[in-house]
Amino acid sequence: MPTFKERNNGKGFSLLESMVAITVFGLVITAGGGILASIQQSWRRQESTSAVMGNLGWAEEFMSNEIRGAGNLTLSSGEAIGFELSPGGISNRFWYWRDGSVIYRGQGVDLVAAGTAAQELANLIINNPDGNSIFSLDSSGLLKIELSAGKNNYNYTLINQVRPRN
Repeated sequence: MPTFKERNNGKGFSLLESMVAITVFGLVITAGGGILASIQQSWRRQESTSAVMGNLGWAEEFMSNEIRGAGNLTLSSGEAIGFELSPGGISNRFWYWRDGSVIYRGQGVDLVAAGTAAQELANLIINNPDGNSIFSLDSSGLLKIELSAGKNNYNYTLINQVRPRN
């Protein structure tokens, strides 16, 4: 009686060879899926970080541009700053302040009045890691704005220096 190989003249794969090929193929697909999942998770984390940095940069740039054209600057405890925009006067007095993890912007004679019409400017703001206040004014009149945000157990800090109009 002829054997299997003799009947097929040695053509084709044996059952054992087919099983080994399927097992190797399965391992390769599983490893590729794990790598793809890892890349996707890394992409999401990076995208989330970019969004935080973009929002932080936007908030700092918005404040800097507005303060750059301001006059009659009032610094309150490093966590709030008031200023007047042209044409000046009490009716054009604006404030930035921090309450918890949010920075607000409002218009009013003082910080209390500004709080009644507050707009949220940025959130996710955390305590600056070095302990500095958000706003600080040096002896030459240069205002430093230091914002820190936290995301995914990482802290990001942006520092900007602005010279107000007066």
